[in-house]
Amino acid sequence: MNRRDFLFSSVLLLSTNFFTLEASVYTQKIAILKEPYQTFLTLQDDLFPPTSHLSQINKIGFLKAVMSDSYIPKSEKQFIINGLKWLNDSSKEEYSKNYINLSKYQREHILREISQYRWGENFIYTILNYILEATFSDPIYNANINESGWKWVAHVSGLPRPTRVMI
Repeated sequence: MNRRDFLFSSVLLLSTNFFTLEASVYTQKIAILKEPYQTFLTLQDDLFPPTSHLSQINKIGFLKAVMSDSYIPKSEKQFIINGLKWLNDSSKEEYSKNYINLSKYQREHILREISQYRWGENFIYTILNYILEATFSDPIYNANINESGWKWVAHVSGLPRPTRVMI
């Protein structure tokens, strides 16, 4: 099994915890966000369900930082935006609804469907990379709040740690 298959299989296994979350609670959680961040948050939570250990991972803040980072290639930023659009297009084609308006089981079905296509597999892989980067980044970057990702895996940071760099 290659690394990509392992990561994807692991995420699908982890996502079963997310699919028990009540729809009304989830709807309230994403209501304060605007597109494409609503779809992005829903997707991230489907791929990497929040737990009490990871409740302080600022995935949306991290994505916003990525999207404004001049060192991230424009083509990668556009791929994320396009992937979210394609995800919604696939959802509309299958269920006549945007991804965020689907039931938990329909969202899981859509993710399994798009993972069969090269664009879908690459898109999911890209999103997972950013989720993991947010989870394990230094808290100075405002994603891994209170070192919650580090605590989850009992990581002890090396020294010296980075200093804040204004982008």
